[in-house]
Amino acid sequence: DQGTCKDYNECLDEPCSDTERCSNIEGSYICDCLDTFIRDPQLKECVCSDGFGAVEGECVDINECDGESPCGENEACFNTAGNHYCECDEGFERGKKGDCKDFTPTDCEVKPKN
Repeated sequence: DQGTCKDYNECLDEPCSDTERCSNIEGSYICDCLDTFIRDPQLKECVCSDGFGAVEGECVDINECDGESPCGENEACFNTAGNHYCECDEGFERGKKGDCKDFTPTDCEVKPKN
């Protein structure tokens, strides 16, 4: 009779940092960054993803629309998780160059023929 090897769950020893989750694999384990974190290749640790900032050990969304707007003239800023987007203000449309312009037709002065 040959014995069989049984995998030991290394994650029970909590080998990963507070910013990582442990996944047990046969014969080993993997530490992956938690959601909203990414691995910094130079630091070799998990740091907040772009659009998130560290607050008390957690990555929280940065509201890019607070303060000075990153959007252009005649645009409204909308914050999303980890990002933002800009839309033209009401009454404005995006032109060919990407800027928001007022395309409302102007009143034309029409004079009757004599």
